[in-house]
Amino acid sequence: MKFPVNNPDQYVKVAISVIPDGLSPDTVYFVPITIKNVTNYYEVNSEKTDMLYRVLLKNYYAEQLPNTYYQAKVGIFNNNGNVVSMISTTKPVRPLSKNSVRTYVANEVQTNKSTVEEINKYSIVLTVKTPATQTTPAVYDNWITVDESLKRQDN
Repeated sequence: MKFPVNNPDQYVKVAISVIPDGLSPDTVYFVPITIKNVTNYYEVNSEKTDMLYRVLLKNYYAEQLPNTYYQAKVGIFNNNGNVVSMISTTKPVRPLSKNSVRTYVANEVQTNKSTVEEINKYSIVLTVKTPATQTTPAVYDNWITVDESLKRQDN
């Protein structure tokens, strides 16, 4: 990469593009960057030429930092289709791909100690076809039907 010598700013922002397909919002990713050389007009501490650029996932519906929250209204039904209880909560949503996000169902929450098995068991993936409210039924614990209607809550 080359930058103009006549840049009055001593700091330069560098755009780095990463294809996030297959990356998990539960993992921290870094891209190593090294400054190889600079022009005569700038000085770089030779002991500090290595950097780590943190990759943060983001799509239209959610971003990794800061966290994105959606208002969820959840109905839990019995086998006869009758409502057993209703839950209204604010739920964190994680970006997965360009048009999909992941959230937890019912009262389940993800913690720093959640295992991959727990994430797969208690979360659902919402794939959005249009930028509107998405209602997705899901099966929870093989017997409770959960209906989550999610709307983005901008902070």
